[in-house]
Amino acid sequence: MSLKPSVSESKYEKAPAGVHASTCVHVIDIGTQKDNYMGEDKIIPKIMIGWELSGVQNSEGEPVVFYKEFSNFLSEKANLRKAIEAWFGKTLSPEALETFYTGKVVGFPCSLNIIHKDSKANPGRSYADMASIQPLANGQLKPVATVNHLVFDIDEIDMEVYNQIDEWIQKKIQVSAEWQKIHASAGDEPFAATTALTAAQIADQAAANATNQIEEDDIPF
Repeated sequence: MSLKPSVSESKYEKAPAGVHASTCVHVIDIGTQKDNYMGEDKIIPKIMIGWELSGVQNSEGEPVVFYKEFSNFLSEKANLRKAIEAWFGKTLSPEALETFYTGKVVGFPCSLNIIHKDSKANPGRSYADMASIQPLANGQLKPVATVNHLVFDIDEIDMEVYNQIDEWIQKKIQVSAEWQKIHASAGDEPFAATTALTAAQIADQAAANATNQIEEDDIPF
């Protein structure tokens, strides 16, 4: 499996509900995972996409990154494909489907509508989920991301990138068939929090985002 698709946890605070200007900062290939679909266990390739919510911080003053898990498929009814097309306001052509690489969406802004849903697995608790995604409104400035951009591919493991992934996502990676086959003893690897960008990097990004629209040629498909 790779990031080329086929044709907040107990430790983390929930992302606040509402519409947020956001930037995609992470695309993480978590490998093939056991999933239950309509009562049947299946092994499905999965990815997680993380968006930094502009101007939102948790109780410790850290930027909030909202994650959504997707099955790594781009079939017509696949949720990943629906999200990508809604995000960029453009359908994926047959030609684009042949070469599309999910990691290319890192750095692109969007408007995320987040809602809180009651948890069926944990009655009395709720979790944040993505209700919709769309391009920024006309005239809306691109948000400035403050955390490092990360792309992690389970087929081309980069430990420097892996060590910047939050621990709860690392644990998902570690149970994948790919990780267990290649890194049976990877449990000894140190965990590390996502690294923040420097003030200079943030200033450079703000200058680069002076224009407020994504041009047609910028869209990664």
